[in-house]
Formats: sequence, structure tokens, C-alpha cells
Amino acid sequence: MKIFSLALLLIALSAAAYAQDQSEYPIADIRDGFMIIGQKPYRMVSECPDFQVGDQVTFSEDPITCEMVTAVDTLSLSECHLICIDNLGTPQPN
Repeated sequence: MKIFSLALLLIALSAAAYAQDQSEYPIADIRDGFMIIGQKPYRMVSECPDFQVGDQVTFSEDPITCEMVTAVDTLSLSECHLICIDNLGTPQPN
């Protein structure tokens, strides 16, 4: 049952990521409760210990006009809930 649940979770995360533009963005900095992703600042809602500088992330929601967004690490599929600081433009992809 655990494997089935994990498989469903992975499918749901993949579908959410696929529904977006599939852009990946680098984490440039993590400091004092903030992340810089693709040169755009975000405030972390809670600690995100699985995220490191240099990781590539995609978003489950539109990062252009967001108030809150979920970043998904493309390798580990870990999630981090963020609050957008600046709604002007998109993050810069690789």
C-alpha cells in the first residue's frame, strides 16, 4: 500500500510539473529565511532543509503572478512553500 501511495504522489507531482512550462530555475542563494531562485527573491514559509544552493527547481504554480508558490526540487521532488516578494517577471531559467 505504501508503494502504491508513493507512486500516486509521484504521478501527481509529475502531472503538476508537466502542466507548467517545464522551466527549471537554479537556486542562487538561501539565507535568513529567503531564497533567490533565478534572480528572483522568495520568502520561505517554513524551513526547507532539502533545498541547497545550486539545486534546480520547477514550480507547481505560475511564478509570474503568485502570492504563494510551491517549488519542487527536480531531483529529489522535495517541496518548499514560498511567498513571492516581487511579482514582476519570471525567474531566469538556466
